[in-house]
Amino acid sequence: MPSNSSYRFLFVSDFHCRWAQLNGLRHWLATTPTATLDAVWVGGDLLNVNHPRHLQPLAHLTRDPTLEPPTDDPADVVAYQRVIAAFASLNLPVLVVPGNHDPWYAFDPRSPLWTCQPTELTGDLPTGPQVVSVHGHVLALRPHLWIAGLGGSVDVVGYQPPHPRIWDGFPYDEGSMERDLSLVVDKLVGTKSPNHTVVWLTHNGPSNCVTCETNSDPDGRPESREEYGSSALRQVLENMSRLHPVALNIHGHSHHAWGLGRSGRVPVVNPGALRDGRFVIVTLSKVAGSGDSDQWMMTDCEFHRLPEPDDSSANDEPVVS
Repeated sequence: MPSNSSYRFLFVSDFHCRWAQLNGLRHWLATTPTATLDAVWVGGDLLNVNHPRHLQPLAHLTRDPTLEPPTDDPADVVAYQRVIAAFASLNLPVLVVPGNHDPWYAFDPRSPLWTCQPTELTGDLPTGPQVVSVHGHVLALRPHLWIAGLGGSVDVVGYQPPHPRIWDGFPYDEGSMERDLSLVVDKLVGTKSPNHTVVWLTHNGPSNCVTCETNSDPDGRPESREEYGSSALRQVLENMSRLHPVALNIHGHSHHAWGLGRSGRVPVVNPGALRDGRFVIVTLSKVAGSGDSDQWMMTDCEFHRLPEPDDSSANDEPVVS
């Protein structure tokens, strides 16, 4: 029976087809004493798909509903299904947002991949291996505790003006991410009490946060700093936290900027890439209150790294029991 005063989940992101790391995670969970987990959260980039830039708007939540996204390579769909099945075999609810290197299929809420739709869920999430996309959705995790999700990323840009584009995001620029974030915020406003707490699950994190900044230059020259975060997400987090409790933003995308940061008042967690063996276990706990004023906060955050797998098994298929 789940506790109504705590919620503990494992979060992974940026798997990038490193099957041996996923098998290593399953072995770690089977052999390492750890408190009971309530769910597995997945932050995207399970594959290595590259999307044409000119087709990005077709994946927006705010796209013209009469336009269908392009067809995926069938091999990408099969590979994505295999990864999700491996997570589902942990016999826990799996909450997913897509990353910029995932197939179109992962951005579609109508995809048969998802075993139950958010609109079918009331109150607490069901136990067992339910796989739920929270991309563009808001769900109740516990009384007075909600998750809001948005996958995808904006461009990676240089930290210094004029902020040149370094890597293409998918499917967003800042304007389109702001529009899709607004849809999710509207759902929050229409669903939860102002005193309830929200956790944001995203693929990229907020700009101007240490969990989204990397520097590939060995000498650390300022002009080599790269910004992986979104200014639109930063604005949403900071604006919401002035009015409503925001316990956490947890994200992936920026592989080497793993750790704990803040965006205004909001704690921000990036575990690093599961590709590199990194993951995190987070505990959220209810703060004593009365009636509708109960709030939640992050009370524990455990960063872990798996041993490096043998190179000969780095691309092995997942072992699903």
